[in-house]
Amino acid sequence: MSALVQKVPTRLGEVLGQDGTVEFVDFLNHSFGNSQTNTIEIAKDRFGSILKEETNQIRLEMSSLRSDFSDLRADFADHRSEMKSEIAEIHKAIATQTKWVFGAIIGLIGAFAIIIKF
Repeated sequence: MSALVQKVPTRLGEVLGQDGTVEFVDFLNHSFGNSQTNTIEIAKDRFGSILKEETNQIRLEMSSLRSDFSDLRADFADHRSEMKSEIAEIHKAIATQTKWVFGAIIGLIGAFAIIIKF
């Protein structure tokens, strides 16, 4: 890591002297370096905990969506069975109607045959 503090103010350098200035600069660089390392560690820990929370939230939402999809599938199955029963009823009605139409045609043929003979 590069030195954060390389030079001290002239007046402070005069008060501390050459050796004191070097030691003070080393102390500041060491302290700032530790502070930076601690800050990075804290940020990593916070990011990790936030990531876990968000992941858990997404899992809960996905579970809820799975439940909703399951409910929708059940509803669609109910609608399909209702549609099949309705279609079966329509087919029965068409069959009954076809029988009546066929009977009416047979009856009309007989009636026309009688009318034509007279």
